[in-house]
Amino acid sequence: MPPTVPHTELIANARREIRALTNPGIRPDAWRSITALLAAIAGYLPDCWPSERTLAKKLGKHQQAVHRLLVRARELGLVSTTPRPLEKSYRDGQVYHLLCLSTGLRATISRQQIQTTSVVRRASSSSKKMENAPPFREVLPAGLRPADQKDNVVPFNRPPDDDWSSPAIGEDPNGPLPPAATVKVDPAVYLARRFDGKWADAARRDPALRVSRASSRGAAIGYLRKVMLTQVSPEHAEAYMDAFVEAAAAGDVVVKEGQFAFERFVHWWGREDVEDPAVHAQGKALAQWAVEQVRQQRGLTNG
Repeated sequence: MPPTVPHTELIANARREIRALTNPGIRPDAWRSITALLAAIAGYLPDCWPSERTLAKKLGKHQQAVHRLLVRARELGLVSTTPRPLEKSYRDGQVYHLLCLSTGLRATISRQQIQTTSVVRRASSSSKKMENAPPFREVLPAGLRPADQKDNVVPFNRPPDDDWSSPAIGEDPNGPLPPAATVKVDPAVYLARRFDGKWADAARRDPALRVSRASSRGAAIGYLRKVMLTQVSPEHAEAYMDAFVEAAAAGDVVVKEGQFAFERFVHWWGREDVEDPAVHAQGKALAQWAVEQVRQQRGLTNG
């Protein structure tokens, strides 16, 4: 045989030799199934590593039946398998070696495998070189910017690190720069994140609050946009949140296990007997002032 043969001719020669094999003395139907399996494996030459599931689909059999046929073919010395690592998997596949073929055909298969491996290696090395190559840059005439190019000029591949903030043609180079873009903060998103952070800090200090989660971010943002922020300002919403977390830490508000704390907060802040946030803040400041006065008096007395 020549050193290299076409792929289709290689498969045809292998299947011709498989059909010419002699029955070693097993049942004719079992022998036909084994030769059909060997012919299916030969369709993947020169590298045969199909899975048993793939072979089962090609033969129209169950995967367990294909596995039993492979075991029987190995016992008869018609085929052997070696493990093959699978990419992105903890399991190994298997490579099939058709021992039932002639010596000359197996030598041709080996030469084909070597040539295929060398071609794949050269292709992978060339692709790596292209990946590591510097980005394409087209040289432009002096003073010409990408925006001034005509339709018949190849587009310029501008690197991201280049500075094109210079003024356009006809503008005052000493004029003021355009105003920077301002990023608008969504108050609903800000308040939802603030509530999660407040509740997480309180749960770290009090193990009793760890039985409930802070909020479902999407539901919290939707409620703040549609209901709460239409009735109170973001500043009042913050004060209500702080008062709720303090009430939960003090045991005045009980959040059930597994319940979202924000869901309980929704029912809590809408009650009529809830103290106004401004009044609550004043009372808190007054209480702190009273505590400081008592500490100072005790310190003067002890002194």
